[in-house]
Amino acid sequence: MSETSAAKLRATGSSAAPSAAAAPATKRKTFKRALKGTVGVGLAAASAALIARSDDIGEWLQSVAPHVLPHTVVVPGGADTAVLADFVLRAIAEAKSCVQEGVNVCLDAEGRVTALYTFISQWYLSPRQHVVEMALSILVLSPLVYLYFKLCRARLRLKRAAGAFDAKRPSLLMKLWGAALLGLVGAGAFLKFTKQELISHPAYLWQPCHVHSLVMGLCAFVETEGSLLVMHVATTLWWGPFLAFVAPSLPTDPVEIAIFWAQHALMLLAPFLRLTVGTRWLYRDFWWNSVGFVFLTCYHWWWLAPVNLFTGVNVATMSVPPDSLEMFGKYYRPVWGLICGLLQLAAVGVMCVLARVFGQMPSSTAAAAASPTPSSGRAKGRSSAMKGTPQRTNGNARSSTGSSSSSSNNACGVRRRVPDDAVGISQEKAVSLVDGN
Repeated sequence: MSETSAAKLRATGSSAAPSAAAAPATKRKTFKRALKGTVGVGLAAASAALIARSDDIGEWLQSVAPHVLPHTVVVPGGADTAVLADFVLRAIAEAKSCVQEGVNVCLDAEGRVTALYTFISQWYLSPRQHVVEMALSILVLSPLVYLYFKLCRARLRLKRAAGAFDAKRPSLLMKLWGAALLGLVGAGAFLKFTKQELISHPAYLWQPCHVHSLVMGLCAFVETEGSLLVMHVATTLWWGPFLAFVAPSLPTDPVEIAIFWAQHALMLLAPFLRLTVGTRWLYRDFWWNSVGFVFLTCYHWWWLAPVNLFTGVNVATMSVPPDSLEMFGKYYRPVWGLICGLLQLAAVGVMCVLARVFGQMPSSTAAAAASPTPSSGRAKGRSSAMKGTPQRTNGNARSSTGSSSSSSNNACGVRRRVPDDAVGISQEKAVSLVDGN
């Protein structure tokens, strides 16, 4: 074989192998992009269809949820309280509602029921608005869920590769705290299933604070990487139990009142116990610090809103606003969502201050070294390509002298240095295969 033929074979062998390996990856990327586009168009079309047929779907909602009462009811017989209370209870019973007693009634000057208190689901928002808000929530929140899933997973992979996942096992104190939380949730559930009062209805077990307590209590016992991540995300939502202290909605039973205060007091200890389980890099990660708010918003619109309609109970005020939000009228739910977003930022700020005070906040330089930004990573990748990574010039693959590593992309799109054997066969191996050695 002539030297010219050998040189051609070397060039062909060293360049054809990467291109052959890149073909399936390119097809997968093309398929994923097409799938994302199809899902996005489908979500947009479904949301548009819901909005276009919102009147018809609203009528269907009224038919399947007859126990949801009008927000304003004209009562025959004037403003006599006894007659009014009897009318309301009879109306609820005829509507096959699960609520039979404990109804509080508010009257206006003309003897009309202006509110059946805030514990009963009412058509404060029109059925059409319920449908429109659900469609808009699907259109807005679905891409956010996908974006957060992608970015949080990429950040986690990057931290694992950098060896920055400094997780610790939950302490005995944290396990005792979790056991107390689970015990209080169980006791509250027992009372809600045994009592016959509206304010103690079992549907209130879906209140965010009860689910929040259950998740954190379980995370205190499950010693896995995922449980520590969930614990951090749940801790960023500590502003929820704080609001319960500021504006409590207390039951009537003294035992339930004691459980309420004890449960929310334990939940407020979460930011301090969070300091004992490591994973310090999460304090400086925006995506992991805000993903809890995204999922909490989805939980309210996609689960609690239907629960309100199909149980007849105003869980988490998703059908009737509390007094503090009634000034916003029919837009109280979006406004409340924006306020909660600001509370999330403030809560994360307080957690970061605690981490700094107790020496758990990683330095910004260390965090940047362990987690480079995409722009800095691309700059490093370009400089490494000039110094030691294989480059293609005029169809020939060549490497600078003394190179022992190549450049590859990680899950975040950040270029990083990895050994040649982690990328594929080296250039010398390819040349030896072409020469028949």
